[in-house]
Amino acid sequence: MLAGHYVTALIARQKAPAAPIWLLLLAAISLDALWVTFAFAGLEVPSPNNWLEATFLNLHVNMDYSHDLIPAIGWAFAMLLIAWGITMNFTIALWCAGLVVFHFLCDMLAGFKHHVMGLDSPALGLDLYNSYPSVAILIEAALCIVCVAWFVRARKLQGRPIHKSYVIGLYLLFVGGTLLWLPVADRSILQWLGISS
Repeated sequence: MLAGHYVTALIARQKAPAAPIWLLLLAAISLDALWVTFAFAGLEVPSPNNWLEATFLNLHVNMDYSHDLIPAIGWAFAMLLIAWGITMNFTIALWCAGLVVFHFLCDMLAGFKHHVMGLDSPALGLDLYNSYPSVAILIEAALCIVCVAWFVRARKLQGRPIHKSYVIGLYLLFVGGTLLWLPVADRSILQWLGISS
């Protein structure tokens, strides 16, 4: 998932309104930020490594240190400690840790497969990015619709309705941002441009 991870921060923001939004967004996307960091460090290098050649179907990466189950639990605990250290608020810290766990669970539904701990351990998840990437993207878009609708409804029930233009902006950002990935589900940017790699 891509924008689907960010949109989950809206739920946490509604439940923990004192939480800094940047911290919730960081928690929601932290596993992917770790993956990018580990990729640059040579630990979780994707193939192909040229993003102009990559599609969801041909992208392969072992995310042993960032996304496997046991490391993800460790990263959730680390996020709990970081968030508590920043805010000194245990509720916010729990929500930040929860966002890391939810990131992992979302990847199980619509993302790449992960393992318990390393390639020799059992594989987890539906691996829709490598089998049915368009379906995975549509599932993510549906999650974005649900999260934005829930957030808007919750604010309205609290007597703090969100302006219509802001609601439209949220849908465009999260749902539109997700659907923008459909063209590269199974064709690379180079293929779209008619350039052979």
